[in-house]
Amino acid sequence: KDTLNPYDVKFVKSAGQASINEVKIAELGTQKAQNPEVKSLSATLVKDHNAALTAVKTLAEKKGVSVSASIDTDTAAAFKAPEQKSGADFDKALVKHMDDSHIKSIKSFEEAKKEAHDADLQAWIDKTVVVIKAHHEAIKKLK
Repeated sequence: KDTLNPYDVKFVKSAGQASINEVKIAELGTQKAQNPEVKSLSATLVKDHNAALTAVKTLAEKKGVSVSASIDTDTAAAFKAPEQKSGADFDKALVKHMDDSHIKSIKSFEEAKKEAHDADLQAWIDKTVVVIKAHHEAIKKLK
């Protein structure tokens, strides 16, 4: 049985899902990006989002909440657009996807900073949102 309130459970599941999604799309960037800066940022995203995923899974387990282990259907569909491109077109599509997903994550984390009740979750949110914002700044430079 989970020990979090319904909002916190929903956020933990959503944040875990977002981390999985980011890892998968960034892994594609490490393989297909043409621009060395896009490839480098993709590698950073893989590392940082894997760390965030590990942390949120540990937190979720401690609180009795299960987190998905695979990308969701919306992301799988969105994944196809950049995946089918190559060269500069791939890089542009990937950066747009990263930009959109990080804007969405920042909004979600900012809301959760106000709404989440669990102290451990709050600490993780505070630590993680800083990294997401740093990613977004790096992404904006590549647009």
